[in-house]
Amino acid sequence: MSLWPVTAACRLLQSYGRLALTHDLTQTVIGLVLLPALIAIGPLNAAELSCLCVAVRASQIVFSRLWLRRFGFGPVEWLWRCATYMRIQPLAKQTAAQ
Repeated sequence: MSLWPVTAACRLLQSYGRLALTHDLTQTVIGLVLLPALIAIGPLNAAELSCLCVAVRASQIVFSRLWLRRFGFGPVEWLWRCATYMRIQPLAKQTAAQ
């Protein structure tokens, strides 16, 4: 039995986890801004809310993969590192040629 599907899923979730703080804050902003606007249009049932949650999570997974191709860590994680070390940290991925 091949473990390839498990390995691929773990790689997807690994990139998502590396931007965990960014995603948590993004979900909070979406919940504070988007949900009241949607509820003002009309009440949402459980299926609609579930679809919204899945769509947000899926878009964040895609964003994570694309972001981490170019950068070493997420935007909020970068701000956190800059504040922790009290100096600007490099955001772009460091390559062997640099």
